[in-house]
Amino acid sequence: MDQRKIPKTLKELSKVSTYLLFILVGIVIGILWQRYYGVHQLLLDIGIRTIEFSDSSTRIKKEISTLKKPFVIIVAGQSNVANTVSSLSKNSTNIYNLYGSILYLAQDPLLGATGKKGSLWIDVGEQLLAKTEYNEVVIINIARNNSSISDWANEGKFSNLIAQTLNIAIQLGLKPDVLLWGQGERDAIDNMKKSDYHKMLTNLVTNTNKEALSMPIIISLSSRCFSNAENTNIRQAQMKTIQRFNFVFQGPDTDKLGTDYRYDDCHFNTKGKEINSKLWTKYIITVSYTHLRAHETV
Repeated sequence: MDQRKIPKTLKELSKVSTYLLFILVGIVIGILWQRYYGVHQLLLDIGIRTIEFSDSSTRIKKEISTLKKPFVIIVAGQSNVANTVSSLSKNSTNIYNLYGSILYLAQDPLLGATGKKGSLWIDVGEQLLAKTEYNEVVIINIARNNSSISDWANEGKFSNLIAQTLNIAIQLGLKPDVLLWGQGERDAIDNMKKSDYHKMLTNLVTNTNKEALSMPIIISLSSRCFSNAENTNIRQAQMKTIQRFNFVFQGPDTDKLGTDYRYDDCHFNTKGKEINSKLWTKYIITVSYTHLRAHETV
C-alpha cells in the first residue's frame, strides 16, 4: 500500500465527517425549531396564514346596513364551540357570520373560529328565529381549538381577542347581545387547580364587562374530553365565577353528554350537536329575557 495516500484518505474522511456532523446538527436544529416554533407559526407571524378558518372565497357577502335589528351572538372558548362538529349545518338565509369587519351568509365551517368541520351555531340561530321575535341572527365565533383559560386571561395570547372583536362589532353597529363561553376541557386534562381557573376566568369576565358593560355572559359547565371524566375542580371554578356576577349565567352542562354524543369521546357528533344546540338555545332565550327584564325594571 502506498503510504503517501494515507494522509489524503484521512483528509477525505475528515471532510466527510464534518459534512455529516453539519447535517446532523442541522437536522437537530430543524426538529427543535419545528417543535418549539414551526412553519405554521412563522406563517402566522408574517401574516400569510391565520390560526382560524378564514377562507371566504366562496362566501356570500351581506351589507350590514340592510340588517334591521338582528340578535348578535359572540362565541369564545375552545374546540367544542368552534368548528369541530362531525356534520355541517345547512345554510340559512337569515343567519349571518361576521368576520373582521365583513358580514357573510353563515356557512360551516364558520369564519373566525378554528377547525374545518361543522358547528353548533347555525342550528342555534335557526331555533332562535323560530322561537323569538328576531328575524336575523349574527354569529361572531372566535373560539380556538385546544386553548387554555390562561390563553384568554391576563397576558395570554388571546387575551385581547374578545375586546378587539367587541370593539369592531360595536363600531359596525352590531353590539353583541350575549357572549357564549365554552371552555375547560383542556385545563381539565392538565388538571389545573380550581383557584387558578377561577382567578383567570374571573379576569376574563371582568375585562369583557369593561368593553361591553353588563352584556350577559353564558358559561357552560365543560370539562369532559377523551378518557377524562368530568373534572370537579374546573366545574366548581366555573360555577363559582357564574355565582359571583349578576350578568353571568350558567349554560349547558356539556359534561352530561357522554360517549354516545361524541365521535371521538370529546367532540360532538350529529346527535350531540342536536341536543347541545337545543340546550344553548334554551339558555340564550332564558338569559336574554331575564337580563332584559332586569334592565327594564332599573
